[in-house]
Amino acid sequence: MKSENPKPNNKLPFDFLKLWSMTLPLIISVGVMGFLGHLLDEAIHFNFPLFTLLGIFAGLGVAVYQILRTLNKK
Repeated sequence: MKSENPKPNNKLPFDFLKLWSMTLPLIISVGVMGFLGHLLDEAIHFNFPLFTLLGIFAGLGVAVYQILRTLNKK
């Protein structure tokens, strides 16, 4: 009599490299834009980190755009 137990499906919905390719732009864009904003704040001598925050939010926007573009590829 044959065993009725099916083989386990080890295939994940996303593989590690695809997830890493979506995470890397997030880390890089937020880090670079935040750092550039920090340098600009230091150069202008602002007491409030305005350009740092703007850089972080701009980096997040770029990263979300890249992630959505990656997910919509077929």
